[in-house]
Amino acid sequence: MAPAAPAPLPPVTPPPLEGGSGEDGAEAGRRRRGKPARRRGQAASRSGDAQPKDAKGRGRGRATAAPEPPKAPSSRHGEVDLQGLAQELDIAISDERWYRQALFHASYVNERADGLSSNERLEYLGDAVLDLVVGHYLFLRYPHMPEGDLSRLRAAVVRGNALSVRARAMGLGRFVVLGKGEEQASGRDRPSLLADLFEAVVGAIFLDQGLEAASAFILKNLAEELATAAEGDSRANYKAMLQEAVQGKSTAQITYHVVDESGPDHAKVWVCEVQVDGRSCGRGTESSKRRAEQEAARDALLRGWNPDA
Repeated sequence: MAPAAPAPLPPVTPPPLEGGSGEDGAEAGRRRRGKPARRRGQAASRSGDAQPKDAKGRGRGRATAAPEPPKAPSSRHGEVDLQGLAQELDIAISDERWYRQALFHASYVNERADGLSSNERLEYLGDAVLDLVVGHYLFLRYPHMPEGDLSRLRAAVVRGNALSVRARAMGLGRFVVLGKGEEQASGRDRPSLLADLFEAVVGAIFLDQGLEAASAFILKNLAEELATAAEGDSRANYKAMLQEAVQGKSTAQITYHVVDESGPDHAKVWVCEVQVDGRSCGRGTESSKRRAEQEAARDALLRGWNPDA
C-alpha cells in the first residue's frame, strides 16, 4: 500500500526578496548600487506627496521617486522562459519571483550590479525539503527499518548524481541563466550545476505552492530511485551511471526496450536491452522490468560504453 501523502505545513507567507518593494528594500537596493543611505528622519518622496515650498509657497521642484526594486533582466542574455518552465514542470506558477531566482546562477548574478539574488538560497531550502519528503516517504514505507538504514536509503535517493540525471532528462539546463564565462565552459550541462538547479526548483515550488505540491513534484520525478529503494535494492543505480557516462561525452539518447518476457504472471522473466542512439549496448534479464533495465545498463557499463565505437 502506498504511504499517505505528507501532511501539509502551515501556510507560508514568502518574505520579500532582497531589494523588494517597501522602504527597507529600497534602502538595501541603494546600498548595493553604491548610493548613500538616507539620513535618519529623511523621508522618501512618493508620488502624490506634497512638493517642498519656498517662502512664497511656490514649489521648489519635482519630488524624487523612491528607487525601484531590482527587476529581472530584459536582455536576451538574461531572458527567463517561465512559460516553458511551467510546461516542463507541469505546474501552474503563481508567484513568478521564486522561479526567476531559481534560474539565476551565481555566475550570472556576479556579472551584474543591480542586486539580483542567485539561486543558492533556494538550493539550500530545496535540499532541506528533499530530505524531509524522501525521509517521510521511507519512514512510512519501512515502519521497522532502523534509522541508519533509512538514512542510507535516503542518501541514495537524493544524491547529487541522481538529481543531475533527472534534471538533464527534464531539460532543466536550458532554462538556467548563466554568466558568459560559465556558458562558454559548457556549465549548462555540468552535473553539479544541474543537481543544484533541481534543488532550487524544489525550493521555489515549496515557497510558491507549499509542501504538498513540492512533495508531489519530488515523488513524481524521483519515482525510479524511490521504487528501487522500495524493492529493497541497495545496488547502485546503473541507469543513472550510464546516463552520466553517455551525456558527459556526447549528446546521444539512451532508450530501453523489452526484448522478451516469459513465464506466468506471478513469476515473469523480463529481458531488456539498452540502446544509445539506436545501437544496442547491453542486455539484462531479471524478475521485473525495472531490474532488467538496471542490469542492461550495468552490462553496457561493464562493456565499456564508448561514444566513438
